[in-house]
Amino acid sequence: MSRVVKMYLGGYNILMTLGWTYVLARLIKAWALGRGPGDVFSSFENALSIFQTGAVLEVLHAMFGLVRSSWQSTFLQVSSRIYVVWAALYLIPSVRGLWAVSTMILAWALTEVPRYLYFSVMSQGSPPRWLTWLRYSTFFILYPLGAGSEMAVLYSCLSHLKSQPLLSLDLASLRLSFNVYRNTILALLAYIPGLPFMYHHMVVQREKYLTALPPKKVV
Repeated sequence: MSRVVKMYLGGYNILMTLGWTYVLARLIKAWALGRGPGDVFSSFENALSIFQTGAVLEVLHAMFGLVRSSWQSTFLQVSSRIYVVWAALYLIPSVRGLWAVSTMILAWALTEVPRYLYFSVMSQGSPPRWLTWLRYSTFFILYPLGAGSEMAVLYSCLSHLKSQPLLSLDLASLRLSFNVYRNTILALLAYIPGLPFMYHHMVVQREKYLTALPPKKVV
């Protein structure tokens, strides 16, 4: 890997670490102040849209060989979150008041902070044992919590979308229409094969990277 690529990946991962740390801090602060779910979301909605959308670059990193990750598994995870953010939370503001939104963001942030921190350190050297363990262990609880919350949010959108299923976009002289209601049903159905596939993938990754750790030094 060239020095330029290392610097780019290091900068990208540090920026994403800081971004998700900010989202997590705003979420915790909103809860501490006793705000309702709708107000909780408004406290970090801009940061969430920026840093979650920024994850699209990870798919490109994998596709162009900048990282060793599988672009297929990366695409599955990133695309589901992007759809929830833009097709659910921004298209249907009323669902922002669901508690599932808060638990979803909590799961995302607690996953992403150690993950991006791990990659930030790895781009410059070897991550410490504790960080490697954290990177490859939090999914046991956080992945079901996050995926379950995502499904709850998408399911809640269906009643709103049924009455107005089409979304139209005007791009210059081109008018595009999307059946968001149908696409949301397809997105929900995609969790049936997608969730066990991704969970198994992460179990395999955990075994691979934790097994490769050097043995603890005995003092």
